[in-house]
Amino acid sequence: MCRDYRITKYDDEFGNIEEKKKEYEKELRKAHPIAKDLHKCISPNEVEKKRFMNVYNCRCSYCGIPLEYNHITQFEIDHIVPSSSFATKTEAGYLGNLALACHNCNHDKSDLQLDLSVMHPDTGIGKVYYRDDLYYIKISPKYESNPYVVEFYKKLNFGGSLKRLDYILMNLSGMQRVFREKKGDNNPRIDQAINFLQKKRNSCGPKD
Repeated sequence: MCRDYRITKYDDEFGNIEEKKKEYEKELRKAHPIAKDLHKCISPNEVEKKRFMNVYNCRCSYCGIPLEYNHITQFEIDHIVPSSSFATKTEAGYLGNLALACHNCNHDKSDLQLDLSVMHPDTGIGKVYYRDDLYYIKISPKYESNPYVVEFYKKLNFGGSLKRLDYILMNLSGMQRVFREKKGDNNPRIDQAINFLQKKRNSCGPKD
């Protein structure tokens, strides 16, 4: 299994997100040199949103679902520390407090407080959870007694079948990419499996 539960063995690592954010902010500041709330600069602007998504390899920083399975409108800019924890939303909108999240993760997380010393989406969360042999997300034994880790797991329904289906689809897509690189075309059986699971995924409720 891949150490980071959000990606498969076919996917690129997230890399140093903090460094990528610094580089992105340099470019963002050229267009918005005095802006304080960068969330307002990124979220409604499709061009900037795509650039921000690239910082996270176009996948949710919490569950890992890629743009491949979600339309760009289903990705949102999350306040890692909820804006309700700040005096104003403007104070919450600095780039270091923003993360890419799919619609489900962002809304399920809501105002949930995280233990950022261990589960920051830019640095640590990939080691807090893992995938078991059946591709379900589990809490790493080291963090089973951490109440923030447990609450996050429950609230975002990390143990549910939808997160598992997403990961299986991610693996199948990776297999298809490898096959296509070697053979020059898709494997029809993998295509059939992907189509079947996509239909199954779409029939699952958000809390399934």
